Amino acid sequence: RYAHPQEIDKCHILFISASESARLANIIEHFKHRCVLTVSDSEPFIQNGGIVNFTIFNENIRFEINEAAAKQADLKISSLLLRLATNVKVE
Repeated sequence: RYAHPQEIDKCHILFISASESARLANIIEHFKHRCVLTVSDSEPFIQNGGIVNFTIFNENIRFEINEAAAKQADLKISSLLLRLATNVKVE
């Protein structure tokens, strides 16, 4: 379901599906400095400014984190969670 823009601005976690890849840059830019955890399961997500990306590795769900994007959004990622990530982007 597509949310009304005012509803989106009230969210704390935003899942961005791969079907939104054409709009990804605009969505990431809109939430860049807002305290919103952006999450996806599309491959270039953290390279494009998303915060958490879920992947499948050896038939297991794993995740990678863009710590720099989290800091821009004024979010702090637990060091324990960072250690569990398969990839952590710091810059």
